[in-house]
Amino acid sequence: MGYFLKKTKRKNDVYLQIYESHRDPVKKYAVHSSVEVIGYVKELMAQGIKDPYQYAQEKIDDLTRELREVQKAKKIQKIGSTPIRNVGYFMLSQLYRQLGISKYIDILASSREFQFSIDQLLQSLIYARFINPCSKKRTVEEAFPLLYQPVQFSEDQVYDGIEFLGNEYEKVIEILNHQMPVVHRRKTDTVYFDCTNFYFEIDREDEWRRKGPSKENRHDPIIGMGLLLDSAQIPMGMKIYPGNQSEKPIMRTVIKELKVRHNITGRTVHVADKGLNCGDNIIEAVRDGDGYIFSRSPKTISETELDWVLNPDGYTDVVDAAGLPVYKIKSKIDLVDVTYTDVNGKKKHQSLKQKWVATMNYSLQRKQLLEIDKLVNNAANLNMSKAKRSEYGDAATYVKFCAVDPTTGETTGDVRPYIDRDAVDRAKKVAGYNLISSSELEMDPQEIYSVYHNLWRIEESFRILKSQLATRPIYLQKENTIKGHLLVCYMAVTMLRLIQFKKLNGALNAGEIVDFIKQFNVYYGAKECINLLTNSAAVQTIAKTYKAPIDNYYLSHLQIERMMHP
Repeated sequence: MGYFLKKTKRKNDVYLQIYESHRDPVKKYAVHSSVEVIGYVKELMAQGIKDPYQYAQEKIDDLTRELREVQKAKKIQKIGSTPIRNVGYFMLSQLYRQLGISKYIDILASSREFQFSIDQLLQSLIYARFINPCSKKRTVEEAFPLLYQPVQFSEDQVYDGIEFLGNEYEKVIEILNHQMPVVHRRKTDTVYFDCTNFYFEIDREDEWRRKGPSKENRHDPIIGMGLLLDSAQIPMGMKIYPGNQSEKPIMRTVIKELKVRHNITGRTVHVADKGLNCGDNIIEAVRDGDGYIFSRSPKTISETELDWVLNPDGYTDVVDAAGLPVYKIKSKIDLVDVTYTDVNGKKKHQSLKQKWVATMNYSLQRKQLLEIDKLVNNAANLNMSKAKRSEYGDAATYVKFCAVDPTTGETTGDVRPYIDRDAVDRAKKVAGYNLISSSELEMDPQEIYSVYHNLWRIEESFRILKSQLATRPIYLQKENTIKGHLLVCYMAVTMLRLIQFKKLNGALNAGEIVDFIKQFNVYYGAKECINLLTNSAAVQTIAKTYKAPIDNYYLSHLQIERMMHP
């Protein structure tokens, strides 16, 4: 619905009218109707109105302003009128209050003189991310009204708020880390780091959203996120960077910045996957007095190293409770030559003592062998159907496109696909094997393997961000609003991990906690609420831990208030 100025030529003059445009719900298309007559331009000028068009536009602006006020009032009336409210975020509300970050967020925002509370907005956006993760517009219209204590933020206020939070996202994380000892004493003797990226459904790149190697194998512009976890796998740092930048130096940047910001002076062991295993990261860790535990792919190591990994001598089987072998492991200490880039951009070499830990997981081996056979079969079928090179996908790993038949050596005259048997044999030979390189020469090999194995928690955190918290796709445009959105999601996953590991002691997984928050709704009544939550083992675990009557059919407003603010 809106207003516009209609100009009609009559009697050598122009007749001005204000028209209203709106969609007819019956006819299913836009219709127009006159709402106010302004008059003839010459007559208006004779009456002393110097610019009739400007005069008419001011009237339209007044009508538009009134319309917006009416629509805003209707929205406010809608908020709080829904009979269904969510109470499941009471765990988040308790934790947020316990952390005591509200006053610091308000101080941070005080210089901007917002007409609303940035802290209250931040809380509401975090809770809404669990209840109904959606766009900011839908968050205002659909998610905020579901909160047990509904909030009244306009869409403009939400965008202004997250833009401010995005501009200051590193300070907000610093505030969170400063208050973290209230609920969790961080240990940084081992830290875990990995990167991911988020795509944007836009055609053109800009200075920040750039095309790069996407985790989803998409070709859209992306931005990258580096995530750092402490020894207990609780997030402690985040870095957002343009999508075309390498993730390898991001690790050094994040760890160094966090050490300076939080005065971390002890030795830290950096744990990361093979994508971050490079000479620069190794040398930087050693120079800073830290250590490292990095994975290496058996596919990329030298023949000498591969022979040692595949040699059965020295391996020891690790068995499960039933006595069945789970994986085998062996280690050695070796002097390695590390290539790195100095401050002047020149390549240099340094010899370091390093512990190698090789493992072979039996179930992983079976899984990978099946995957290889499946891709080879797919490639063979595509060969028979004369598919294009672009149609091979992952199966292309085991295909050669050449004009020479590899079995006969004959030249065929045109490029054809052939199964690369050497590539298949190499892949099957190293299936199930993993290699870890570490500076921790005195650490037991199984402890190194165990520390590295905990890296799956950071991958799980990324999955939570992208699935349950629906961080992607991102429809925001400005750099700081995007950063603000990712900050909200970062704080959401951090609070989820604190609840999971610190409050519930790992009794429930992340998915069970998110499902509980979403499903714990009540039918709101004037005197009391009816609990719509279905009973389950997870509900009983949370009820026992929080000593809350969440399995009651009737819940008084006082009971819910005590759950929100114990």
